[in-house]
Amino acid sequence: MKKSGKCERCEILPEIFINGPCQIVFTAKADALLIKLERLLEKTLGLKPEIREDLLLYSDCEIGKTFEALISAELSTPEKEDIELAILSTNEPLNLRIFKRLKKLSYYLELYANRDFVEMLKEARLTVHFHTIIDGAERDIFGYECLTRGVKNNGDIVPPKILFEVAKMTDLLFYLDRASREIAIKTAAVKGIKEKKVFINFIPTAIYDPKFCLSNTIAWAYKMEYNPSNLVFEVVESHRVSDLKHLKEILDYYRENGFKVALDDVGSGFSNLESLVVLKPNYLKIDMEIVRDIHKDKLKQSICRALVDIAKENDIKTIAEGIETKEEFIFLRDLGIDYFQGFYFSKPAPEPIRKLEIDL
Repeated sequence: MKKSGKCERCEILPEIFINGPCQIVFTAKADALLIKLERLLEKTLGLKPEIREDLLLYSDCEIGKTFEALISAELSTPEKEDIELAILSTNEPLNLRIFKRLKKLSYYLELYANRDFVEMLKEARLTVHFHTIIDGAERDIFGYECLTRGVKNNGDIVPPKILFEVAKMTDLLFYLDRASREIAIKTAAVKGIKEKKVFINFIPTAIYDPKFCLSNTIAWAYKMEYNPSNLVFEVVESHRVSDLKHLKEILDYYRENGFKVALDDVGSGFSNLESLVVLKPNYLKIDMEIVRDIHKDKLKQSICRALVDIAKENDIKTIAEGIETKEEFIFLRDLGIDYFQGFYFSKPAPEPIRKLEIDL
């Protein structure tokens, strides 16, 4: 799991940016497929391998040219799944440890197609937009949700949906999730909003062991001199979590270090009530599908009222997200919701809003 003291999933990027020549090792599930690959690379690039039992070793390759040739070859999806490879530096010896590094050709081609994204992570071109959370009783800003954005070479912003979709496709979700948590902690501190609640998203499936995977996140929080109770770690897509035991271990670890935790999208799935019982969050965010036009919908009102009652009985604070109209806000405020978030108040912005621009 570790390499040079770092986690290979969340702290080390794949080696597709080796400058100059490198070695590539190929293997395949069928001999015929390995022969096809050998002929293909010889025909297109003039490459001749060393053959070592069930391996093809190419000792003088350029990654870009090799992957371009493999993309142009129009290999079938099953063939891309059945071919595996590993990339080595020119002087790296071939030994048994190489088998742990073998990954499917389909993975590497996806990675190569999205190399701008990998480069973005390598150069730490991530930024944060802040979405205001309103205190209904105090009629003031309660806190901010930190939302990650990517930054292209030309300065264009990459929205989070695309950012995380590409991370899933390239198996870099662990890396992006960690980097997003850390950039949120640093940026919020630089913007001077540490005295407010700072909500930071995390994906529980991108964390193995919280004591190991979250150590850097916790270290940065203390390094930036946060009051731990002002940092709220928010479970992304909590309605899709299948392993509640694992999620509880993560949330317990955060709480043991003095931080608060939140569940999002509550009310969007049948599993949410079980999640509330098992996880006992400090905050629950009521899903925007429940919020939308709630002042017109009796069923949504009943669901939301039940959630508010459960939360109040268990000392859990409620946040209604996705509010877009004054009517939604007034109804939810009168229903007893504690905090509010949505475009009705503000849109996510690179500079946190310091003062409300709307009369509550």
